[in-house]
Amino acid sequence: MFINFDFEDNIENYILEIKIGNNIQRQQLQGTSDMVQLQFMQLMQEVGNTNQPIRLRIIKQEEIWNQYSQSRKILENYIQFANKSYMNSFASEFKGD
Repeated sequence: MFINFDFEDNIENYILEIKIGNNIQRQQLQGTSDMVQLQFMQLMQEVGNTNQPIRLRIIKQEEIWNQYSQSRKILENYIQFANKSYMNSFASEFKGD
């Protein structure tokens, strides 16, 4: 007997970017969108409770067809979160967003 729970079909790739002060770390994440969302929300809670200036960004790359140039283009869609300490230290980063 074989049961297909369809876990493999919903796996997506994301990039998690963590900026602490002026240092940026990027790492790959794979998982369902629900699982990655839950992990990101947990990280936001942890970052919100620390005094270190930290910014989180979750990035999902999307390949599109550019009809004008007849080529493929990669777009980076992201959501970011910065704690209060980061906003106080790097406020100019968010002007114009």
